[in-house]
Amino acid sequence: MKVINIADGKARNSRVAMESKKRPKFTRYTDSQNQGVESARIVKNTLATDLKTLTKETSLEDLSQKLIDGDPELDIELFGKRIFDTSRIYLNSNNEPAGGVNLKELIYSPEGELKEQRDAKTVEGNINTEVPLKWSGKLMPKSECYKKFVFSNAYQIKHVDGLTFDFLFNMAKELDEQNAMMFLGAGKKNNEPLIISRNGKQFRAFLEGRVQDSKFMLILHLTNLEMKPVPVAEQ
Repeated sequence: MKVINIADGKARNSRVAMESKKRPKFTRYTDSQNQGVESARIVKNTLATDLKTLTKETSLEDLSQKLIDGDPELDIELFGKRIFDTSRIYLNSNNEPAGGVNLKELIYSPEGELKEQRDAKTVEGNINTEVPLKWSGKLMPKSECYKKFVFSNAYQIKHVDGLTFDFLFNMAKELDEQNAMMFLGAGKKNNEPLIISRNGKQFRAFLEGRVQDSKFMLILHLTNLEMKPVPVAEQ
């Protein structure tokens, strides 16, 4: 569960919880015998059976004959073994664990040509900093938001105690009464995109409130895609 520092229309802020609510899956996959199936991660090859290793002392032509005569590309003990938790490591040219790795960011042109190469920068998340996400007051009707933006994710902002319940309930009620979403930005000027996690994508965010009796939902919608009308050709 993530933590977000958010302020209301009276400039009062609080750190509250934020989590993603995924819809339950109603699709069920079965095999020819109508038995349930599921996706799994399995071992395909190892460093010893990698193409780079197999061609280290032999050519591709000679390797082709070896593949016909036997199975040098298969590790009989490990091939097909199911794996669960994994960790990423970086290797050097000798397939050994590398330390002190410098990550590079490659910039390509629309034609696929490399334009620029630079050191990758670490970008920290900005939803739980000393500067809260402020109440911007920039409202947009819900119908316009749905027509103008493609929302890729949504988080429910939740209270952590009785005081934050009233704090968030009042925010949701105000938005619900106006049937609108409010633009929510980061930074001191409230105009920076939101970055949910370290080195994450940048999103524009809109806050939606729903109230039913004494219950409420405060939803943070994220988007990085705006829909624009198709240009009309000149007569």
